Amino acid sequence: EQNEQLKGIEYLADIIDATINHQPLNITYLTFRGKDMLMTIHPYYVKQYNGRWFLYGLNDELSRISNLALDRIQDYKKSEKPFRKNECYDFSTYFDDVMGATIPNDEVKKETIGLRFTVSRFPYVISKPIHKSQIVVDEENKIVEIQVRPTRELDQQLFSFIPDVEVLYSEWYRQRF
Repeated sequence: EQNEQLKGIEYLADIIDATINHQPLNITYLTFRGKDMLMTIHPYYVKQYNGRWFLYGLNDELSRISNLALDRIQDYKKSEKPFRKNECYDFSTYFDDVMGATIPNDEVKKETIGLRFTVSRFPYVISKPIHKSQIVVDEENKIVEIQVRPTRELDQQLFSFIPDVEVLYSEWYRQRF
């Protein structure tokens, strides 16, 4: 899903190198609301989702993992701070219960979400699952379940199936959808 016109793509090789070589970075980052922030990140992981690249690392200022979209990085340089090793997160499983690049806060729990699809859409969803947890619970009625922590990326994916999808449960997610 490479987007050659994506802003920030020119930083990708250096950020991957910093991740591999355990080099903290001082990053100037433009938030979604248009505010520049300066932060020190200890880079742990780089991920691509939906044509964008994201850096995950320990944010010194927040003392927690931050998710930075490369296209919002305005500038970066090597930090002189010693690297703080990742001792808490296993990135091979970090994204298992979410769709996309966003990890919701701990208050957002994993849900069983039931989805009914139209006859014409169902084969597509079976051949290209929405999430790796997807199972068919009722083939005759075209119903699948996924086990996820709901995120905006999940919402966007399901919205792309309208009018061919109905959220059956969980009830609060059905109402939101």
